[in-house]
Amino acid sequence: MGTLTAQIQLTEAELKLLQTLVYQECGMFFDERRSHFLKDRLQRRLKACQLDSFYSYYRLLTSREGKNELALLLENLTVNEPASFAIVRSSTFCRKPFSKKF
Repeated sequence: MGTLTAQIQLTEAELKLLQTLVYQECGMFFDERRSHFLKDRLQRRLKACQLDSFYSYYRLLTSREGKNELALLLENLTVNEPASFAIVRSSTFCRKPFSKKF
């Protein structure tokens, strides 16, 4: 028998949490037109982490142990993105470390 690849349902509340986290970390906002892309990438990362809920994934991303996973998610979200997203991401990324030091 083949394995079932059932997708885990993403609630509106979980989507909002993850949208907000992504926006806070790199300045990218996925509105309704782009939410399918975000949901697809989240499903992939959830499966890779072998987690059974998006809330568990959110908790991982916001934990100290989840920093590497957060970086992987952001990398997955920025691959094949329009240049405007890449510019926002790189300028936000560059500002963050310096603003914390000064």
